[in-house]
Amino acid sequence: MEKKKAGMAFAVVSATTWGTYGTFYSLLLKDGFTDLTMVALAPLALVIYFGIRIAFKPRVLKAIPLKYYIGMILQGFFLVNAMNYCYAQAYAHGMAVGVVSVIAFTNVLVVMAESYFLFRYRFTVTKIVSMLIAMTGISLVLEIFSGGNGAFTATGLVWTLLIPLFFGTNVSLNTYFIVKDCDSDAILFITQLGALVFMLLFQVHPTALIDNIATSVASYPQALWALLGFCTLPMIACYATMQETLKRIEPSIMSIIYALDPVTSFLLGLIVFAQTIHPLQLLGAGLILTAVTYISFREGREAKTDSDNENESVQPC
Repeated sequence: MEKKKAGMAFAVVSATTWGTYGTFYSLLLKDGFTDLTMVALAPLALVIYFGIRIAFKPRVLKAIPLKYYIGMILQGFFLVNAMNYCYAQAYAHGMAVGVVSVIAFTNVLVVMAESYFLFRYRFTVTKIVSMLIAMTGISLVLEIFSGGNGAFTATGLVWTLLIPLFFGTNVSLNTYFIVKDCDSDAILFITQLGALVFMLLFQVHPTALIDNIATSVASYPQALWALLGFCTLPMIACYATMQETLKRIEPSIMSIIYALDPVTSFLLGLIVFAQTIHPLQLLGAGLILTAVTYISFREGREAKTDSDNENESVQPC
């Protein structure tokens, strides 16, 4: 029971820190960072941080079988970058941020299906109900039913529909490697190294990356704080707590709790960009919090029931 509680807590932290991604991304773009720099910066920050952590426990790398090394590198090289590419193409072809966010959230279904075959985690009424409530809340918070926020194009929609597949598969593979007793820091280090190598080989030259960062920070000193925030919160803090979450609870439950992401983005929009609040957005935020509270409560009860049954089974005759 305590394990699940800790997993829920880590999931909340991971989801809320991920919710800062859009705010820092927007601030850095405004200060001169290019799209390619931002895409490369994400795995770069993770490789540096988790590389430092791995340096203090080098034995964990030796303990990983070669086939898992290959799997992690391929995951980073293809799946992580495929997900990022689909996001970029969806926006480039006119998809609204709100529509992309709601469709991306359906990665929960992908995670549920893959978790059933990989780990024998079941589809449950609790998961389905929580997902539907959360999706409704996200739709209201992001106002996809009003004006231009609901617009989409056929080509953009195709790219958007691929996002849940890559997003969910990345979560499932991270869980798979954790279940196989691979060190969680090593998993992130190797997968993100694969993603970074792809970026530096095919998307942005290292010199161009460094020049863009240096020029932007020199021209806009406040960009340094946004850069540190981006690397620390939606990257390092989010991914580190995500791995701790996957050690303790099912990946599909974590994905549902990630509905807190747009709530965080919504609140930061009010604070940083002085956006206005509408009643339906408040209702949507309430629905998301209801979904997270509901699944946390139900999972807590199930964990307590399992614990009680185990205690009864070991009682002396």
